Order: sequence, then structure tokens, then C-alpha cells
Amino acid sequence: MGKDATEATGGEMTARGAATSGPGDPPNTTTSRGGGGGGVGLDKDRDSGKGAEALLREFMLDVSDARRTAECDRVLGCFKLNPYEILSLWKQDLATSSEIRRQFRQVSLLVHPDKCKHKDAKAAFELVQKAYKDLCDEEAKREADATIRHARLELRKERRKLTSKDNAYLAAAALRTATTAAAAGKAKEGEGAAPGGDNEAKEGAEKPGAEAGEGEGRTVPVGVAQLEAEYEASEGFQKQLRLKAQELMTQLEWRRRQLGKRLKGEKERVDKEAENFKAEMKKKAKEKNTWEKGREKRASSWRDFMQKKKKKRKV
Repeated sequence: MGKDATEATGGEMTARGAATSGPGDPPNTTTSRGGGGGGVGLDKDRDSGKGAEALLREFMLDVSDARRTAECDRVLGCFKLNPYEILSLWKQDLATSSEIRRQFRQVSLLVHPDKCKHKDAKAAFELVQKAYKDLCDEEAKREADATIRHARLELRKERRKLTSKDNAYLAAAALRTATTAAAAGKAKEGEGAAPGGDNEAKEGAEKPGAEAGEGEGRTVPVGVAQLEAEYEASEGFQKQLRLKAQELMTQLEWRRRQLGKRLKGEKERVDKEAENFKAEMKKKAKEKNTWEKGREKRASSWRDFMQKKKKKRKV
């Protein structure tokens, strides 16, 4: 009986202590040993959870900083004359305006000086802004796109020379063409095609050169078109295209600078000739003014001379 009363009294005190403690107060530890041990264990688990969360947050910040620094290094190290390369748009002239705008936002957020700790973040951000401005300018974008298209055509010509004598490539293209023609013929038969469907299937096995990536309007087998489309989608071709475009853009910029230098020299020559002409005219005007001022003196001297001569004759 005494034992039951003691337990009841202890339970009452525990309940009263829990009721009087606020939500921000530490838990009441005047309970039994078992209850107190459970509370300490929960606190340790909570503390360890908070520590792991802080560690994860710090790790993600480090990863983010590393990514921003790497992006800054990429922007600063890329070819400055190609705005697509600065914005990391590997589709280049095939990129849409929405893709250009979206990529600009992503890159500019990564290299923004307020968020990136790189020492040259401001320079990288200015390059990104200039690249986006060039792609928003119709004339600058048209020039960049034309150069890239020219680079693509040059690469296609070089590849056509290599593949024209490659028996393995020609066999693969012929197999692709035959497979496509057979598939087209079966599709026509399944649709109940009229007589002459075989001719249509054969015609369908050829595509204009523009679709095949030739750019010359030639008619090429569809197998060649498929192989070339797959090749141009590869990373190797994209790398070659960037290098070729870089070469052509460098040549174009060099010619532009040479032309600017010649124009500057011509302008300096014209300006110098105009300055010399002005100085010559000023000199002639001064001489004329001096001659006009001395006219009366010369006339007076001549009159005096003639009078003296007449007097000598009379004598």
C-alpha cells in the first residue's frame, strides 16, 4: 500500500512538472532514471542531425563555389570572338533565341561578381554580357552565323573527299538506303498503294543535298544523309566545327584589323595633305597681303626714281 502511494505521488509530481514547463524550457529531469535517459538520447540524436545538416550545407556551398570558379575559368579561357562559345552554346547557329536567353541567364548567374569568389569574375561577367549583346544584335549574329555555316560547309567538303573512296562507308550508306527503301515499300503496301509505288519508294530513298548536309542542292542517297546527320551530331564533329569556326573568325578579324589599319593610314594621309594645303594657302595669303601693303611704297619709289631721271636730262 505504501509503495503504491509513493509511485502515485511520483507520477503526480512528474505530470505537474511537465505541465508547468514551457515549450522552450528544457525537459524536466526529476522523473525516473529510465525516463531521463531517454530524453538525453533524443537530444544527442537531434544534435547529431543538426551537425550533419550543417556539414551537408557547407559541402554544397563548397561545391557551388568550385563550380562557379570553374565556369569563370572556362569563360576567360575560351575563344573571345565566338559568342556561342562564351555562352557554352554548342548548337551555335542552330540555337534558338529562347535557348540563347536561357543559357545567358545560367552562365551570368554562375560568374556574377556578387556570387562568384573568382578574382576575375567581373571580367568573365563582362565577356558574357558582351556575347549576349552580340547575339541580340542582328548584324553581329548574322555575321557569326554565316562564318559558322561556312565552316560547316568546309568540313563537309573535306569529309566528302574522304568518304567518296571509302568502300566501307559506301557499303554502309547503300545498306541504309536499301533498308529505308524496303521499309517505305512495305508501308505503301500496307496502305494499299496504287501501282507505281515502287517508283515512289525509290524516289523516297534519295534526299536533296541540303537535307543530307551537303549544302549544294545535290541529290544524295538517303543512307548518306543519315550517316552524315549522325556524324554531325557527334562530339567529334562539333569540336572540329568549333576549331574551324575559330580559324575563320580569326582570319576575318585579322582582315578587318588590316583594313582598319589601312583606312586609318589613308585617313592620316588625307588629313596631312589637307593640313599642308591649308598651310600653303595661309602662306600665299600672307605673301599676298604683304605684297599689297608694299604696293604704295614701291609706287612711290618708282615715282621718285623717274623724277630724278628727268631732272638729270634737263641738266
